[in-house]
Order: sequence, then C-alpha cells, then structure tokens
Amino acid sequence: VLDQSGSMDDFFGSGMTRQEAMKAAVKNFISSVRNDASANGANHRIAIVTFSEDAQIYRNFSADYPEFESAVSNLPNPRGSTNTAKGMLKAKTLIDGISGQKGRNRAVIVFTDGVPSSGSDFDASIATDAISISKAIKDAGATVYTIGIFGGANPNQLYGDQGFAHNSDGTVGSYWDARRILFWGDVTKAAVPAGNRFLNYLSSNYGGATEIGLSRYGYDIGFWAYEKYTITMNFTRTAAGNYYLTAKNSEELNSIFESISSQIGSPDTLLGDGAAIRDVISDYFNMPDSVSAYTVACTGKSGDTYTWADTEIPFSSAELTIDTAAKTVSASGFPYDQQYVTAVPRNGTDYGSKFVVTFTVSPREGFWGGNKVPTNTSASGLYSGSSLVEDFNIPEVDVPINVPFTAKDVSIYLSGTVKVQDLYYPISEQEGADSWKDDFIDVIGISYAASFDSQPSQAQTSVPVTATIPPLHSGTYGSKQVSAAASITVYKPEITFADSTIYYGEKADYAKNLTEVSWKHGLASADPASMLGAAPELTYVYSPEAAWFDADTAVDVGVRAGNRDITGNVTFINGGNTHSGSAQAGEFAVKVKTCSLTISKSGCDGTYGDDQTFIINIKGANLS
Repeated sequence: VLDQSGSMDDFFGSGMTRQEAMKAAVKNFISSVRNDASANGANHRIAIVTFSEDAQIYRNFSADYPEFESAVSNLPNPRGSTNTAKGMLKAKTLIDGISGQKGRNRAVIVFTDGVPSSGSDFDASIATDAISISKAIKDAGATVYTIGIFGGANPNQLYGDQGFAHNSDGTVGSYWDARRILFWGDVTKAAVPAGNRFLNYLSSNYGGATEIGLSRYGYDIGFWAYEKYTITMNFTRTAAGNYYLTAKNSEELNSIFESISSQIGSPDTLLGDGAAIRDVISDYFNMPDSVSAYTVACTGKSGDTYTWADTEIPFSSAELTIDTAAKTVSASGFPYDQQYVTAVPRNGTDYGSKFVVTFTVSPREGFWGGNKVPTNTSASGLYSGSSLVEDFNIPEVDVPINVPFTAKDVSIYLSGTVKVQDLYYPISEQEGADSWKDDFIDVIGISYAASFDSQPSQAQTSVPVTATIPPLHSGTYGSKQVSAAASITVYKPEITFADSTIYYGEKADYAKNLTEVSWKHGLASADPASMLGAAPELTYVYSPEAAWFDADTAVDVGVRAGNRDITGNVTFINGGNTHSGSAQAGEFAVKVKTCSLTISKSGCDGTYGDDQTFIINIKGANLS
C-alpha cells in the first residue's frame, strides 16, 4: 500500500527522492518473493494499492513478478494529500477477495512519508477510519506492517512526552501542544508523535486498536500555527515483534523490505502428531454416528496441482472423537512433521501424504432447507493445541425445502368478504431458539394464492391455499409450492317476527313485530369473538308498507345487508297461530280490531211520536 502524496518527491538522501528510494526497495522485495517462490515451488502473489487524496488498486493479485517490477518502475508522479484510510480500504477489498485461499500467509505493507490528512494537517478522523479498517484486516488473519519515513518517525513514540509547551504523560485526558512558524519537514512538530502513534496502531503491534484515541485542536494565522493533541483512549500492545518500521535513507528502507520478505516467507507453526482436525458441525445438521480416517499418498506435482494415488489406506492410529455437546468431530494422531507434502520427493520417492477424515451428516429436524447451506462453522480447521493454524473451506450443500404451512378455517357473516390472507397462518421469520430454521429461505419473498368465492352465500370446504417459498440462494432447489386446505363457514340470519293486533283506525308499527335476529349455521349460533368481521347491519323492506288497515293484513319482508338483497338466504320464524311457524302467507300478520255499536231510543215516544228520526254522529281519532 504505497503513499503517492506530493511529499514523495522530497529528497531522501543519496541524491534520491523518497519515491525513487521506495521504487528500488519495492522492486528488490518483489525479487526476493520471486526467488523464494522459485526455490520452494510456491505460488506467492502480490497486489499493489496506491493512495494520495484518493486510492486505487494499481495491480491486482498476480504471480507475474516481472510485470510488477515494471509497474513499480512506471508509478506516476506523486501529488495530493495523504488519505491513508482510502488506501487501507482498497487493501481490505483485496484481502476479502482471497478469503477462500487457504494455506497462505497474508501480509499488508503500508508505506508512507506523512501523517493521514485531507490537506496538510493531521486528520484524526482519517486516522481512525484507517485503524478501524486495519483491525478488520488483522482480524481476518493478515499481518500489517507499517513503514514511516517522515522526519521524526519513531516506533517507540505514542505521544508527545518532551519538547513541547505542554508534555503528555500518556494518560487519557493528558495533552501536548506546540506553536510553530515553520513545518518540521512535511509533518508539523506536534503532529510527529500523533503520526508515530498512528502507524503503531495501524500495524500488528496493536491488534486490538480500533481508533487513533486522539482529538486534535489547531488553528493557523499566517505563518503562525498552534496544535494541541488530547489523548481520549489508549490500547495495549499485543505483538512481541515490531511491525512499525522506519528508515532514514534508501539503504535502511531496502533492508526493511528484505526483512519483511524473510518474515512472511517463514512458517508460523510446526505441526506434529498432536495437531488435530476439528470440524464444528453447523446448526443445520445432526451429528454423525461414526467417523473414519485414512491416508492417500502424494505422487508428485503437475504445474500448481498436487497429484494423488488412487488407494485409500485406513489410518488405524487416528484418534477420532465425536463431542455431541460441542457439535465437534476431532481427528488427531497424523504425523504432519513426517508426512508433509513436497513437490520434490524425499529419499527419491516419498512425496508425503494427506490425512482424510470422512463422516456423514443429515439435515436437522425442523430445518427449513435451502441452497448453499454450510455443513461446518468457521471454527472448523487444523489446530495446534488451542490455536487455529488453518481454517477450512466450508462445504456447502443444497437441502430440500421443507417449510411448515397451515391453512386457517374462517367463519363469516352472510355478505361478509373473505381475502386470501384470511385463509392461512403466514410463514414468518423464526426468532430466538428457532432462528436457525429459516436462515436459507427468502421469507419476505413468500407469496400466497387461493381460489374461492370471496363473498360466499354457502359454506366452502377444502379451499386449497398455496404458498410459494423461494430459497435465499440459487442452487439445486428452486421455489417450492406447499398447499393446505381451508374452509369457509357462512352464518345466516334467522329472524323471528310476531303477529300484532291494532284497533281499527290505528296505524301499524312494524318495529313491534320484529322480535329477534340471530346468526346461525345449521343449529350452531355465531360466536362474535371467532367471526371474521362484524355482523352487518340489516335493513327491511315491508310489503305492504305500514298503514291504517281496515282488515287483517299479511305482511311480507325483504331483507338487505348493505346493497345486497339476502332475503332468499334468511330463515323467517313466526310462532303465531296465523302462520303456524312458517312464513308462507307472509312473515307476520297485523290483525284489526273493529267494534259493534248498538243505539237504543227511549223516553221519546210520548213527546215526538213513534216515527221520529234521529241523526247519530260518531267521532274518534283518525276516523272520518
């Protein structure tokens, strides 16, 4: 990761610029890598990132060493500021891109002649971004080296402890500050300790560093300037070696790159028969019932590929363990220090052999399935004691989709509306202890369908409801349809009327004839708590309309729910003797009471004579 800011054009001793010295050292480094690859039959690969105010992947990973030497020779002229964070982000992109490459040491070498900045001053936010990205790189198993060549570069300095207006003692809350007229090289005097702290934290010296732990205050007035750095957080050094290196001239710089080349080409761990393969089975599979082990002899190497014998030899010395509680299968006893594989045979014929452990797993009950399901966790690998030496490529398999789906039976009032979503229990994301079940199902993408009468007049049984369930990843198994049967029960109104009696001359009031409305399916009455929606409001159409009847009158009733005529689906009941429980002659009757009036003449024959005529007027409400 090569600094290409404008200050790389500054001189660096021996009549060379920093850029020229860096080019020479990097090309020597590439040569060392090429020689090591040739001597050991290895496929070392290199990539180059350049950065100034922006960053780019100048060359992607390759083993074309001559092309890299040419690319370094042709680096463009330096310019711009020093945004180290952007350079580290490009480096992380490259490291993430080789996550599947096993058996390789990974190293990031960051070369810079200045402090992180967006202009000319130390930028704490850029420093923190760069350190945070570097931590992710270190957590992924890579070693990060930093090389600083600015004035005052010193791996032993983390803060300004001397030579300032105020000196810091390194504790949180302490600070150092300085006023200046001129720059100290390309890094101000007060920024030098901050720069050294930054390159320490950026490197593998401080594996746990997540930020610069400094706040900067400063101002510039003409040629005068003031800078103050306050410590806000400290981190503990985690490395015994030194991964922040400095050089004052091209010779020292060349030595640094040679030293790094030697370090990253050395093995990290020596393995013996105490090393163990550990497979940690993922949550999606059951533990195996048995494990077997065998060896296969190496027969040489063709190009970049090792070749193997066809014979599998049982390895009876293997110590095989199944730990159901830890979901771990372990295998040890293989003499790695004696059987390691080489491209050139030992004793003329022995190329070494590989240790193979095999067992069968099955999907765990309750797992919903899907494609690209890992059989093992990332903790699986080759261990030396408790240390993970090398992680494994995690096998992925496609598991048939098996998602539980249940339809829902619904009860509605006549004239109610049923929607598709009323007929099933939705398949939802699993939570808590069951969260593993749906990890490979696209729960959000599940769709539902059903064919039914949405406003039924009659009950519907065995309504098929289908859920189409897509997997989260493409693979052997595409979207799967599962079906379940729902039913729709319709409750209809049962309306009870009673006959009524009015006096002749009195207007009928039909509200007195309606005595009860209940909703039933067969003999069962509706339970509002279990019904879909509320009972509709019913309206009635009477024939004839209420009036002043002069004789007994049968009344027919029409019933509506909203705009829908539901008369034909209503059960009418009348317990009166006129109807005998049916409504054949009208749903109810209005009986009219009339009277018989007798008038007697008396006491007038002596006065008026027997043939006298009288006029009688009869008056009453609503009578003519």
